[in-house]
Amino acid sequence: MVSWKLKVLEMKKYDSIKKTSLKVIIPFSIVLFFSFPGLIYYVSGSFSSIKKNTAEILVVKQRMESIYIDYSKQAKNRKNLFIRGFRKKDLDKYSKKIEKSSAQIYKEMDILFKDPLFDKYTSALHKIKKSHIFLIQKYYESIDVYVYDNFDYHNADELTRGHGKEIGQNILDIINLIQSDLTKKTEDKYSDLTNKLLYLSLIILLGYSIVMYYIIRGILNPLTRITKLSSYLSYINTNHLEDYKEYEKDKNDEIGDLITTFNKFSNTIVDYNKNLQSKILQRTAELDYANEQLLRINKNLTDAMDYSSLLQDAIRPHKLLLSILYEDGFLTWKPKSKVGGDIYFIDVLNKDENKSLVMCIDCTGHSISGAFVTMIVKSIQHELINKLNNKKMEISPGKILGYFNRRIKDILQQYNNTSKSNAGFDGGILYIDKRAGLLKYAGAMMNLIILDEKNCARWITSNRYSVGYPSCKYDYEYEETLITFKKEIKVYLTTDGVVDTISEKKELRFGKKRLLNMINKNHHKIFKEQKNIYTSILDAYRGKYEVVDDICFIGLKIKKNVLKEAGEKNNE
Repeated sequence: MVSWKLKVLEMKKYDSIKKTSLKVIIPFSIVLFFSFPGLIYYVSGSFSSIKKNTAEILVVKQRMESIYIDYSKQAKNRKNLFIRGFRKKDLDKYSKKIEKSSAQIYKEMDILFKDPLFDKYTSALHKIKKSHIFLIQKYYESIDVYVYDNFDYHNADELTRGHGKEIGQNILDIINLIQSDLTKKTEDKYSDLTNKLLYLSLIILLGYSIVMYYIIRGILNPLTRITKLSSYLSYINTNHLEDYKEYEKDKNDEIGDLITTFNKFSNTIVDYNKNLQSKILQRTAELDYANEQLLRINKNLTDAMDYSSLLQDAIRPHKLLLSILYEDGFLTWKPKSKVGGDIYFIDVLNKDENKSLVMCIDCTGHSISGAFVTMIVKSIQHELINKLNNKKMEISPGKILGYFNRRIKDILQQYNNTSKSNAGFDGGILYIDKRAGLLKYAGAMMNLIILDEKNCARWITSNRYSVGYPSCKYDYEYEETLITFKKEIKVYLTTDGVVDTISEKKELRFGKKRLLNMINKNHHKIFKEQKNIYTSILDAYRGKYEVVDDICFIGLKIKKNVLKEAGEKNNE
């Protein structure tokens, strides 16, 4: 009789274990060990694919930019040949430079012809190469005419006039097309990844909901018994050791076995409470484990920041555009962390290098949050340039700021003060016409610095409204300032990261007054030297104090295009 009862108890105990395993442990293990690793593996693979494709296209873009830079230098040498080639030494010198740059351009083109990623643009590049070969042939013919006419370049110039400018613009068109394709592909892949992650998240949520249902239905009562046991142990462990006695075993099942184990464990806890050193060692081990988890999380964040930096670098214009479009200049872009909320754009308008737009923008936030806003701004900037080049919009910095303001509000749904998104930017937009000798500037909480006729730095004040944000009016009209110059002019644009630099010694901001004094003392120097001086001054002022904001600092020396204004004698 007793043997039969023991057998029944064993069967009940076995059934209980089977139920718990099938309905709780196994489903929970499947969801836990397959959903998260699978999701992490998928996200990692998707990011790697996007990173690889982006890097490959960037290489193609850089080669095209290299061709454009070589071609721009060659164009200057062709002009110098007719201007200074009346001496045989100079004639030979510039002829050799033209031959050398042509060889370099054809070498870069041949590399691109072999690149599968460049197939889409091969036909256009072949046309450019044929046009360039034809241009060089014409130049050799024009050199003979130039020498025959006793170094009078008027007839020689007639043979080549207009060809060079068209080739340069065709190269720029391919570069812009590659950049546009890169931006579109990146946005499409991120959109696709976001949708897939949403679906995966819903599936995982459903799986966990099913698991939680079985946990609540199958474990709630045993959990209540365990909770009571745990409360008793906590009571004993908090200065009530004198009241300790073994917990009463209420049932002969798994929880009953657990109570037996807990009773043994309780005896161990009492011993640990009497041995302080053992408890310290246990706590140290727990802290070491927590530290390992923090290091792992930090590595994941660092990897994400590195890739975000690569994406932000892809949308920034190349610094060499300054030397191509302007007489002199410098550009300092220093995010607070690996990515930031400051961004700049430099664009040639209407296929005319005499007309350009310079934008200096300080978006909401720093690091990844600020970088996200810069991607929105880049998308709107791309729309704007297309509208301006297609003459669907007036070239007006004030209206451009207004367009930015409306598009940001539409994208982020900032129609009233209850909007969840409080993002936007402070910025300045400078339109430059070198042929007409004029500038147009409009700023949103960002002033422009120019050197007046006395070579003294002064402010061109901006509008007192930012761009975006729920508090700004949807239809606000930004005012702009017209500036003319006869020969040349120097201008400076900076985000508030410069004036907000904090001193280690006095904990005071660098301020606008120090900024103007710094420029007044150094504006006569070349811009490369100015950049190094300004960076050194700010670093010395800050000392060991932490960097508080992103910095974008642009300086330009703009020279009026007198040659084109005089009749385009040497215009290609």
